[in-house]
Amino acid sequence: MPKMIWARFGFAMGALLVLLAGCMGREKDGTIASEQAEAFLAGESYATTGGWSKVSSGAEHTCAIAENGTLWCWGENDYGQLGDGTTAEKLSPTQIGSSQNWVSISAGGYHTCAKNANNELFCWGANDRGQLGDGTGVDRNYPSQLNSDMDWASVSAGQYHTCAKKTSGAIFCWGDNSKSQLGDGTFEDRYSPTRIGNSKDWVSISAGGAHTCARKKDKTLWCWGATVGKNKPAKVNNETDWASVSSGWNHICAKKTDKTLWCWGENEYAQLGLGNTIDMKNPRQVGKSKDWKSVDAGGAHTCAKKTNGALYCWGRNYYGQLGVGDAGIRYVPTRVGILYDWALVSAGESHTCATKIDGTLYCFGSNLSSQLGIGLRANKNTPSVIDSDTNWAFVQAGYNHTCATKKDLSIFCWGSNAYGQLGIGNNLNQNSPAQVGTSTDWASFSSGWYHTCALKTNGTRFCFGLNNYGQLGDQTNVMRISPIQSDTLTSWNSVSGGYYHSCALKNDNTLWCFGLNSDGQIGDGTTVNRNSPVQVGTNSDWAQVSSGSYHTCAKKTSAELFCWGKNHRGQLGNGTTDPSKVPTRVNPDTDWDAVSSGASHTCAKKNNGTLWCWGYNNYGQLGLGDTADKHSPSQVGLDADWKFISAGIYHTCAIKNSGTLFCWGRNDYAQLGDGSYAMQSSPVQVGTDSDWAMVSLGLDYTCGLKNTGKILCWGNNAEGQLGDQSAWRDLPQLIPKP
Repeated sequence: MPKMIWARFGFAMGALLVLLAGCMGREKDGTIASEQAEAFLAGESYATTGGWSKVSSGAEHTCAIAENGTLWCWGENDYGQLGDGTTAEKLSPTQIGSSQNWVSISAGGYHTCAKNANNELFCWGANDRGQLGDGTGVDRNYPSQLNSDMDWASVSAGQYHTCAKKTSGAIFCWGDNSKSQLGDGTFEDRYSPTRIGNSKDWVSISAGGAHTCARKKDKTLWCWGATVGKNKPAKVNNETDWASVSSGWNHICAKKTDKTLWCWGENEYAQLGLGNTIDMKNPRQVGKSKDWKSVDAGGAHTCAKKTNGALYCWGRNYYGQLGVGDAGIRYVPTRVGILYDWALVSAGESHTCATKIDGTLYCFGSNLSSQLGIGLRANKNTPSVIDSDTNWAFVQAGYNHTCATKKDLSIFCWGSNAYGQLGIGNNLNQNSPAQVGTSTDWASFSSGWYHTCALKTNGTRFCFGLNNYGQLGDQTNVMRISPIQSDTLTSWNSVSGGYYHSCALKNDNTLWCFGLNSDGQIGDGTTVNRNSPVQVGTNSDWAQVSSGSYHTCAKKTSAELFCWGKNHRGQLGNGTTDPSKVPTRVNPDTDWDAVSSGASHTCAKKNNGTLWCWGYNNYGQLGLGDTADKHSPSQVGLDADWKFISAGIYHTCAIKNSGTLFCWGRNDYAQLGDGSYAMQSSPVQVGTDSDWAMVSLGLDYTCGLKNTGKILCWGNNAEGQLGDQSAWRDLPQLIPKP
């Protein structure tokens, strides 16, 4: 079944004058597409020397029609929604068939519908709720004609449902009806077109997430489904001056004949443009302007064009889908660029595409499924360089953020920044390295799950990010978005960030921990949370520490290994599943060289180059060829040439003396880097390179440093954690002419 989305998906199409439409959720006028209606009546014309005439943004895919009538799609294709006969993702526009008589297109959640010049209707993609209308419920990866009718005037693909208007003015809907979004008075899914009422005076229709809106010839507006709580078309107030409507995921925007703009529905991300995040049950005017020409409601953002050709967007901007140059939310309409040449706009789930009056096409926002069509894949299944720099010295992955130091001792971070864990003074995610302040005296750092701690060359400690359990160790529980000196000490030597706790060593080899202590992971014999460092025991012979999820492991100068905290999967390695509030020796061995604590598993290397892992093993992250938990150290293979080890949350990677890299464990986001998505319970080599210097693992991604000073990352890039700028674009990107 298609996954849940933020999408909104209406699409306007002209029936008699197929002039232009294509933008989801814009006016669905039966005679002239809404955005072009006024231009047509005013005698305006749109030159299309740029090659594109229409565009429609779906959840994670995009489709467009070229000026020669050919159809092109790109992006996610898991359900065949691109229509190219495959289910393979496409990084750039791909022609669908050879027909040159396509006149309108509507990209929905995970399906697509289009009309040709013969007024025939075709749909393809996901069909689990009957949204293709062919009566089968079977997915199609190629355009499949709906029926033999040749009187379809317009179509609008919603999340899991579709609605269309005929030239007679009658409307039909089909697909998911769990929220009565079909408007037939029931909650039953429909696998074939179902007539909605008996009226023949409908002029436009817009299908949203789980609701639908339509406009009549008398300029009255009618809505039904989840957002309005009606199971049949219900009139919106009693006004008779509605000019167009666009249905978003859970919000609605509409334009009146006086060119004022009105929005209502959910407003969690300020998608209504009212300057607040308060939901509205009834239409509310957006500002005071009376010069709006068209509007398109997206997943949780909205874009609209003014009569002077200027483009404005507002609402959720997590992936830069507003096109304003950053990822910050906008509460009121915000100008996109400075030009006045925008023609059409189509807002998808987390991306936006728009054409200019010369027919050029631009897209911006999320590119996780290649929906921008810029030829780049955001998620990577093999190592990919983050930039051209060759002066990187160290890299470490957190949960969904990454930090690295350069040879000049500066620190850069990128990825998720919801809690300020990047330390750049705000909460905006970054899809490329952003410098942390201007200092060039950072000695070391450690990326925790949602926080980061760093040490300067003078031995001072700075932490930033989430601090709900005191994991920053600054005697508060206040979140920090910039590096704040945690105390006045100048004796800190190294630091390790875990889930909600941190541990650090001093120059005198004493060990100190702080943060969450629910399972004794602080190691002070209690379960009391600490927002300032507390010493672990009284010993001063600690050599290295590694903080995991709810456990901690550390090595002594004697090469003995100790672990403490939660032990439900045997991650302490002491042969039991009993937790410990104080350091507990792993075994009698005194030849441990280095240790790395994952979420609920642990791996360590011995002085003889052998590698050992224990704890949780459901994804094969122990590398032992099976998925059984181990409560004590178990050797990974027979090799004795391991050089570096990093235990992640559900996967593990290690480097050999030869400089070759091996990974194993969970691989659903290709975090193992072997080009596949298959779980591996034994070490598999990552490529053939033999110049890896270090590796670090996040939730479902991996980053490594080469001897050349280059950083390469792979796996999930949803938060920009791979740092190569491919996850999103926050400024309009030109899509080449077909």
